[in-house]
Amino acid sequence: MVDRVRDLADKFEPPSGDVLSKQQAAKGSMILGQLDLFTNRARLLQRILTSLYLAIGFFVLTTVDIGIAAAAGAHRFSLVAIILGLIGSSFLCYGSVLLILEARLALITTKREMDFLWRLAQRYASNEEERQRHPE
Repeated sequence: MVDRVRDLADKFEPPSGDVLSKQQAAKGSMILGQLDLFTNRARLLQRILTSLYLAIGFFVLTTVDIGIAAAAGAHRFSLVAIILGLIGSSFLCYGSVLLILEARLALITTKREMDFLWRLAQRYASNEEERQRHPE
């Protein structure tokens, strides 16, 4: 994610002079749109990581509680292990749902960039075809 943002930042060209070409304007617009989506993805990834780390932490606490209950021979701690396991499972499920959303955002950003490149390639192809038909 970070590499992708840095790559887009390297491609961003500040306007040269007073007039932007249509291609520069389209490219700038595409980059700004991508950066907006990348910002959303970065926030989502931060929530995903937090959720998954919390799930791991609760699963570790569950294991510790089971060990303590087994060593002490006290079954009163088994309810705590169940609660901790359920909390860990909830964080894992939440993280999984967020991963699905992030994957959809990743697909959207890729599709938008591919659409931009497709339009650019068509424009270059039509210009090249025109030059071949009418050489100077």
